[in-house]
Amino acid sequence: MQSVFPQFETAWVLPPPPPSSSHASTETTDADCSICYEQVGRVKPEGTIESWLHFPCGHRFGSLCLLNWLFADTVTKFDCPMCRRLLHWECGHLAVPSPAPFGRKEVARYAAEPRRPLPGPCEFCQEWCKAGFRERMERRSRKVMRLLRDRRASVLQAILVRARVERDYRDDVWRHWYTERLDEALMDGDVLWPPKRGSARRK
Repeated sequence: MQSVFPQFETAWVLPPPPPSSSHASTETTDADCSICYEQVGRVKPEGTIESWLHFPCGHRFGSLCLLNWLFADTVTKFDCPMCRRLLHWECGHLAVPSPAPFGRKEVARYAAEPRRPLPGPCEFCQEWCKAGFRERMERRSRKVMRLLRDRRASVLQAILVRARVERDYRDDVWRHWYTERLDEALMDGDVLWPPKRGSARRK
């Protein structure tokens, strides 16, 4: 299944868990990422540095591991790697991880029903009407409708095409918005981006 964010695909492969033997310690500390078991904030051999990113459920992970977890597999893996708490809002959009921990009250509220979406619409949906995105989307869809009428398309065809145009436009705007929020979170955490594999591909 194709990733929602192909621009985040990297050549990174997460390392396996540490070997469990009498000669190797499997203990992790609060400074270790629970995905790769490596210390967050230490320079890696590749020259990258991970910082912490926090989810509303209260768990935190190294930033590069978290990006791989979210975007390098499937579109539906929108849950916490630790507690499996769903991490999308009622509107269906994925929560943005934060460089700062969420407050105790927020964590308690989000943890109340772990298999239900996060309560309420996301920040993007709240900004959707205020920023004039809806008006631009409607202007674009009206233009498509005029073109379809000129080509004598049926009413049903016109409705279906308009719905697809509006959905695609909204999805494109959301991806751009989400990418900007991730950039802000990573910059706040002083993390370096991993090497990217070629240019971003379109869906």
